[in-house]
Amino acid sequence: MGSIVRKHLLLFHGYADDQQLYLSIKPASLSTGVSRLERCITEIQEWMLCNSLKLNGDKTDFILIGTKQQLSKLPSINLEVNKVTIEPSAQVKNLGVIFDHLMSSRKQSLNIARSANYHLASIGRIRKYIDSDTTKTLINSFVISRLDY
Repeated sequence: MGSIVRKHLLLFHGYADDQQLYLSIKPASLSTGVSRLERCITEIQEWMLCNSLKLNGDKTDFILIGTKQQLSKLPSINLEVNKVTIEPSAQVKNLGVIFDHLMSSRKQSLNIARSANYHLASIGRIRKYIDSDTTKTLINSFVISRLDY
């Protein structure tokens, strides 16, 4: 797959069965870039079919990243892959980290706070049944680890 992506002059990152394509373009060449991306995805899909694999269209997302001013100047743009229209997402998840179209960390921070609060409340409900060392272990495992990540 890497040779297909490089042939279309795109960058990529793979992790297990998750592949991500990257393209940095100026707004003036947006339609050209989107066409390159569509052709690349179509070729990847053909390669996958030849190798008894399937591209999961339900998990296919794309995001346009820029400043509010840059994004407001862009026309409405969609990806067309195998006669399926994929609209841009306001946010995507990458290995558990939420990226939004403005590259702010607001959604990620809210998600971590929500998760930490849930786990702290759960630990609080069983606190009277466990000792101090077990409590510390649970907090490190379920709360601190997420903050560190």
